[in-house]
Amino acid sequence: MIETDRLISPASAPSDNAEEVLDRAIRPKTLADYVGQPVVVEMRDRVKDWQGVSLSPDAVTRALEPAVDALKDAISALVALGYKPQEARR
Repeated sequence: MIETDRLISPASAPSDNAEEVLDRAIRPKTLADYVGQPVVVEMRDRVKDWQGVSLSPDAVTRALEPAVDALKDAISALVALGYKPQEARR
């Protein structure tokens, strides 16, 4: 059964802005809701920032290239410090 305080009334008061209505809709009831609500709100805000960002495989690969170069640099530095290449890759 749905609690009445968790429902969004289609005829909300004129003073209610969209943010207040949304906050009432996702008001935490259980501990899991309480812990999860900040994550949902944060991700909702981040998704707004992702509009127009390409998540194609090519774009993701290009975004990860600096990390691959950094890993190679780290392995090279460890080998230069005297680690065996197999140890440096771990």
